[in-house]
Amino acid sequence: MARPSVAAQVHALSGMTVNELREKWQEIFGEPTQQRHRVYMIKRLAWKLQEDQLPKLTPEQEARIAEHRRELEALPPTAWFPGAGRRKRAPVAPQVRPRAGLSHRALSAGTVLTRAYKGREIAVKVLDSGRFEYEGRVYRSLSAIATEAAGSNWNGWVFFGLARKADR
Repeated sequence: MARPSVAAQVHALSGMTVNELREKWQEIFGEPTQQRHRVYMIKRLAWKLQEDQLPKLTPEQEARIAEHRRELEALPPTAWFPGAGRRKRAPVAPQVRPRAGLSHRALSAGTVLTRAYKGREIAVKVLDSGRFEYEGRVYRSLSAIATEAAGSNWNGWVFFGLARKADR
């Protein structure tokens, strides 16, 4: 009697019970298993059936595959998909503008905000771009600086005393 195809054997695994799969495991791997995870056993058995029964690659084929793999790893992603980036727009720098109702908070470039906090002087410079510089690093918001300086979350406008009572 002819042996069923590998595809038929793999398909037959999905109709087996856990105990039948454990018997098949003993037959294929030559050792018993304590495994009871049905899906895992089906995957492992299917892999082993295919490995044992399908033809192996020749050393020349293995070498060709390794060469192609090295070539693909050396290519940048744009070379993999030519023309994929044609529709992309050039990156645009985000515009920094005050949120609605916060126009009273607009700060002039060059302004230095200071605050004494836990025995140290915190100085922040307002940049032309609407961002802020603190200890040589540029931040997008005063809140990020206040959080960095205090070690906990703070509203930057409140931290530096810029919020009006109506805003609080």
